[in-house]
Amino acid sequence: MKAKRSIILLASLLLTVAIVSYAGVLVVYNFEATSTSTGAPISLAPGTNAGVADLGGNSITVTVTGNYSATIALHPTYAPTYYFDVLSIVDNVAGDGNYYAKICVKSPITSTNYTIANLYLYNATGASYVDLDTADTAISPLNLTVAGCSSTIVLLDGNNYYFVFELQVAEGTALNTIDTFSIELYYSPNSADLGNTLP
Repeated sequence: MKAKRSIILLASLLLTVAIVSYAGVLVVYNFEATSTSTGAPISLAPGTNAGVADLGGNSITVTVTGNYSATIALHPTYAPTYYFDVLSIVDNVAGDGNYYAKICVKSPITSTNYTIANLYLYNATGASYVDLDTADTAISPLNLTVAGCSSTIVLLDGNNYYFVFELQVAEGTALNTIDTFSIELYYSPNSADLGNTLP
């Protein structure tokens, strides 16, 4: 009788182990979301100096695609050269509140062809420069030779802005040498969202 009881218990134990080792749990929740397109509240636009004469018989060339992408061609020289209002940031929906933004140098100038390469942001409505580095008290630009982002800035509701490029070619650099750099503008109605990591 004891032997039979042991066999039954062992069979029961093996069956339990088999069930556990093959068991799996999957819980599925379902949700729906709607996505409604809307116009961009902030857009890029050629500035008032887009298309005007540049140095060396050239023109300041600005091409804006879809209000969110731009290409710019500038022609600086060996002295400090400033380009004002070649590309603007336009608030298309006045009354919808402030937007928070960061300006980032995604691909910096990697050559040694420039002794100065800076980007400033100017509030055309408020007639004042925006401090892109709030770690100090001066109005700081963004260095175009270093990858990185500005501090979080506030694009005031109903205000328009434009970029100012400050460039100086290093002495000895061959004429017509082409250097490229890329800049990205991030904005959101919520300042905390600017800290999110993009996929």
